[in-house]
Amino acid sequence: MSIHQDQTIIREREWLLRFLTDKSYRHSRHAFAMTAYLLLILVGKDWRQFQGVYDHLDWILSYVVLMALFYLNLRILVPRYFYNAQTTVYLVYLTFAIASACLVLFFFHRLIFDHHRILTTSNAIFNLLDVLAGIFYLTPFYLFATAIKLFQRWINDTQRINEMENKALQSELIALRNQIQPHFLFNMLNNIQVVNNRNPKLASHIIFKLSDFLRYQLYESNHHEVYLSSEIQFISDFLELEKVRRDRFEYDIEVEQSSLGDLKIPPHFLLTLVENATKHSLDTMSPSDVKLRITRTTDSICICCDNSVPEIKVVGKRGGLGLENMKRRLELLYGETFTLESNSLKNRYTVELKIPT
Repeated sequence: MSIHQDQTIIREREWLLRFLTDKSYRHSRHAFAMTAYLLLILVGKDWRQFQGVYDHLDWILSYVVLMALFYLNLRILVPRYFYNAQTTVYLVYLTFAIASACLVLFFFHRLIFDHHRILTTSNAIFNLLDVLAGIFYLTPFYLFATAIKLFQRWINDTQRINEMENKALQSELIALRNQIQPHFLFNMLNNIQVVNNRNPKLASHIIFKLSDFLRYQLYESNHHEVYLSSEIQFISDFLELEKVRRDRFEYDIEVEQSSLGDLKIPPHFLLTLVENATKHSLDTMSPSDVKLRITRTTDSICICCDNSVPEIKVVGKRGGLGLENMKRRLELLYGETFTLESNSLKNRYTVELKIPT
């Protein structure tokens, strides 16, 4: 086999893979399925079986019922049962749905179409056997559609995992580079030196907080998930150090401790929000503040970060990159099950994140 033939086969396989999985081919896939089912009915139909228009109403009714069953399978049965590893329940419901569709067609023929039949069948038993034959005839086609749907999910999950792994490697390199902010440490060490001469007790407190802060940065954040309580404590240390470093800065953390339990989240989600808030709340002329509120519902956790905005904004200050990176990370981890919203007022800026538990 020549190199040109190999390349042709590879391109054909890539096109087939894109056709089966790419969202841009979604309408084409549905059109193909609808056409295939239509041909299935037309080829298997016994023509001139009914008088006049009823011969056409026969295949139209069959097509509508089978397509309704097709989308019932793909939109409801597969996501609700097959994806949740309830294979037996899924097969039972699918068989029941196919049998119900065949019975609907059977009763329509008995009540309406048989009165206009040209070629008569011997008795009702033949028709009931025909219903059973229809079940065995249609089941493989619907299972094939289910297999295609499962293949799509497998491809999408594989691509997402690969993308997450690549993103994790890049994020790890960036995190290693930015874990310890040099200017932050430099300022804190200078503050400790100044404070130590006047208030040794406060200097000791700052060193204690700084050690906790660095310990979390170096060790805890290497895990895929951390306890939310640990992340909150880390944020508290960060804001406490920020309060020492800045004049007229206040912060408030409001958490429903009893409802959090042993909840875990990816590390540094809170840090991204709070770091963005502290950066853009910096005001040399007036007091500034950052407020963090965390609540939990039955199926999600809501994180709201609110900060003051200086009346005179710093010229040339750029922002938003941290939130954009955070949004991309959320997309990789949670797909479309999260919400990230921001609201900007004259003197306040709020970011609200909701993720599933």
